[in-house]
Amino acid sequence: MELKSIESEFEDNNSMTIAGDFIWTKNVTGHNQDNSGPVDGGIYDQTIAALDNIDTLLKSVGSSLENAIKLSVYVRFRQDYDLVNKALKDKISSYKCVYNFIFTSAMVDPRFSVEIDAVALKQ
Repeated sequence: MELKSIESEFEDNNSMTIAGDFIWTKNVTGHNQDNSGPVDGGIYDQTIAALDNIDTLLKSVGSSLENAIKLSVYVRFRQDYDLVNKALKDKISSYKCVYNFIFTSAMVDPRFSVEIDAVALKQ
C-alpha cells in the first residue's frame, strides 16, 4: 500500500495523508478565504467553515465531505458543544459519518475555537 502525504494550499496546519482507499486530514480550521484568520461570526460559523474547508481539501484529491466516515472535533470551550453539534448536524446529517468531541485549549492557532480532523474514503 502506498502512503502519500499532501500539503494543501491552507498552510502547514492543514495536510492530508492518503493510504489505499482512505484519506486523513488534520487540524482543519474555519479560516476565511485569504487564510488570515477565523471567519466572521462565532463558533457555529467557524465549524461550518472548517467543514467547507475539509470538503475543499477532499475535493482536491477526488473525494468530498460526503465520503467522510469519521470526524474528530476539537473544541476549546465545553459551553460551545451545542452550537458545534448543531453545525455538524446541519452540515453532515445526511452523510453516514460518526464524530466525537475532544475539549482542549491546545489549538494550532489560538484565534480559533474549533479544529476538525477527518477520515474519508477515496472515491
